[in-house]
Amino acid sequence: MAHARPGPTLDPRQDSAAHNVDSRVHRQQAEARDSSLDESQYYTELSDYLDRARARVDLLCPGLWTHLMNFQPIRAACERLETAARVTPPAEKFLYDPVDDLLNIVSGEVVNFVQSQPKDRIKFAFGQEGTVIWYRASDSVMAGGFPKVGASRPNHRSFLARPGPQESILTFAQTLRVQTADEEGEVLQPSWQETLSIGVSETDEMDQHEAYTINHSKFRIDYPIVRGFIVDRDGDVARLRLTGMNARGFWSSPVQPIDGAEAWVTHVCEVYEAHARRITNIEPLKKKGQVFHRFTIGSESMIVAPVFAKPPPSRKTFVGFRLNTPGDTQPSKKHAEIAMAYRSLPATGLFKLAWHDSAQSPCHEITIYEAAHRGSWNPGLARHQSSSRLDGFAVKDFDFAGTIDVDTTLVPEYLTLASIGEPLSACRTPRELFEVIYDACLSMSL
Repeated sequence: MAHARPGPTLDPRQDSAAHNVDSRVHRQQAEARDSSLDESQYYTELSDYLDRARARVDLLCPGLWTHLMNFQPIRAACERLETAARVTPPAEKFLYDPVDDLLNIVSGEVVNFVQSQPKDRIKFAFGQEGTVIWYRASDSVMAGGFPKVGASRPNHRSFLARPGPQESILTFAQTLRVQTADEEGEVLQPSWQETLSIGVSETDEMDQHEAYTINHSKFRIDYPIVRGFIVDRDGDVARLRLTGMNARGFWSSPVQPIDGAEAWVTHVCEVYEAHARRITNIEPLKKKGQVFHRFTIGSESMIVAPVFAKPPPSRKTFVGFRLNTPGDTQPSKKHAEIAMAYRSLPATGLFKLAWHDSAQSPCHEITIYEAAHRGSWNPGLARHQSSSRLDGFAVKDFDFAGTIDVDTTLVPEYLTLASIGEPLSACRTPRELFEVIYDACLSMSL
């Protein structure tokens, strides 16, 4: 159960210059946190990656794994993919559609199997919220909401959809390959915030895949781990590797054969798993490429515009501005109001969400603010409003990756601040301007 911790009930508008808490405190915390991480573990190949995945799937949905491995259309799709991989001269473009088709066949059967089971046999609404669709739209740029995120376009991406009852999942996915917008100009393809997983089918592109995964991790702050895959070649032989990134590092499976059903089944089930274990309090709102988030905790609801995110290793952190619009605003009716607040109105505060190791971070960030503001507001320091650990969404790190003997719990925690600083135009002298710039440079170096 999450318990919000309100800050002092003082006017948040007074003295709103948001400077950093003592930089020495931040540096000491960062050094202590980083020292607990073995940097060699940032990227780790797990020899038992598939075994761990199967064990988790058996707990989430008993019988699903065995059913999928015996499902003949999946075997047939693997054979078609293997045939495409043997085309000469080798070219990754021949793999794009067969890979997506195989993933979609597995995904559709996951939903069919889950729907045939009693609900009390399924954990965390696994596979019950829609069908995960994989597709490739090479001509579209993924919408985001962060500045300078770049026009990243992974070869494969997935999102959650609800095809019609009589509509083939493959037909639905094929439509997306050619249709980029609806009649009102709304982009149909998912934004980064709506993307469930990514994949790369390129030769020797592990670095590129890692960059895509970092981007994905920044945007999907609601996910305890983001999943992906990379298809590359060893000479003329196509091969597959599964990946995952959480707050502590970047993990991968050993190399798998391109036509191995077990690896593809693993990836699809892991994507459904990550979505089922997400923070359900966070909802992406998208209209004409601009993405916001609605965050709800108890009776409190707010609209947040993302501005910064820190990827792993260490904490996985998201920061956004709280917009001056009601959190219960319905985007289908009042998106113009949200967009106007984003463009024209001062933000009402700052919102921060971070996944962290509860054992290594026993001191909550709000505790520092409470100590600094004890008795009255401390001029020059951002003012806290509320904070909460979302214990209901905590996950054991070894459930996803890492060494089995490390029992690390990753817990999401949010913090809201009532002040975000003042514009540079408020500086009265060149000295004040340089002091602010120095403060910002020091903060970004921590």
